[in-house]
Amino acid sequence: MTSRKLSNIPITGGLDFAPPFASLAGDAANDIYFPNNIAAEDPQIKEVAAAYKAAYNDEPLNKVFIGYDSILVIADAIKRAGALDPVKVRDAMEQTKDIKGTTGNISISPNTHRPYGLSMVMIKIEKGQYITKERYITQEQQKQ
Repeated sequence: MTSRKLSNIPITGGLDFAPPFASLAGDAANDIYFPNNIAAEDPQIKEVAAAYKAAYNDEPLNKVFIGYDSILVIADAIKRAGALDPVKVRDAMEQTKDIKGTTGNISISPNTHRPYGLSMVMIKIEKGQYITKERYITQEQQKQ
């Protein structure tokens, strides 16, 4: 990232800039913006973060929360399907509505098979710190 010193233009990117990137990149990480599924201050991540720290003696990466939510959705679909039959589980998953996860309330569109209603948080790295700037949700994400 030495070319970073040639410009004062902010860099935007993806989840590769999530922790622990700033601690690894040092000052070169300043003024980087990226979207994330969670913000460190989100209250719904506290319980999962504490359990992860207790189990692994380490800070959870953002993918821990996405993985946790994925398992919540799958387990809920299996329970509602009443069997491990793939067709029944798929049908139940298509009817997923408002599961309270770490990334928000999760619903699955039966039309696209994708989650909807979830927002993203824009994060800025400043002096090695992750600063939550704003939460966004597109009109498309607000509906199925």
